[in-house]
Amino acid sequence: MKELMPNGKKPISTIIEECYTLPDRFSVLECGAFSVEYLETENWVGKQNVWLIEPLEEGCKDLRKITSQVIQTCLTDYTGDVEFTVNTSEAGHSTIEYHPEHWEILKQLSLDKTHSQSARCIDYKTLQDNLSVVFDILVLDIEEHESTVLKSMLPLDPVYLPKVFCIECGYDWSKKKEVLNKLGYQIDFYSFNNCYLSRPSDSFVPKKEETQAMNEANRAFIYGGRLIYDNP
Repeated sequence: MKELMPNGKKPISTIIEECYTLPDRFSVLECGAFSVEYLETENWVGKQNVWLIEPLEEGCKDLRKITSQVIQTCLTDYTGDVEFTVNTSEAGHSTIEYHPEHWEILKQLSLDKTHSQSARCIDYKTLQDNLSVVFDILVLDIEEHESTVLKSMLPLDPVYLPKVFCIECGYDWSKKKEVLNKLGYQIDFYSFNNCYLSRPSDSFVPKKEETQAMNEANRAFIYGGRLIYDNP
């Protein structure tokens, strides 16, 4: 069982288990793990219906060491092909699009060696239809492309939306919050650089004391000298 991530924090799966009441069985989609080492939902693999999507072949090969439910694609607002920027300095920073502030920090850290390649892409609704599953939990960390995915969810019937959402806040967090609010999500708590949200549900209920403690421990997040979120 994975107790800590490389950054010393608990895996997202552990945080969700501690802060929400969960049913015995649920489905999960994690986007942007790249490798088993950085996989936030590894503790659920083999126990719950966990699906992983990753655009890079190297990452898919590593993830398939522990599960066959890996799809080589990237999540966006349409299905087809997309120009994908591979970060050869650190593959985990690969993305469809960089936020200008993120790119500046990568340059400062000498993590700005990249090349572009074509990649398969898919929208959230089509992915669920193809797999014949509606995801209960969505973990979304796709290097500043989250806003595009969120906007593509706006036309969806709420039945197709995840009940619990963990999303990397990023540099455009205020814009992401606006869309998440339109989608009917309430912010439950913050942890490190992520926000955890939920829609009203009888099966996935935030625990009051645990979420309060998480918020008290995560009042703000600063990266590269930039305030990412303020949680007063």
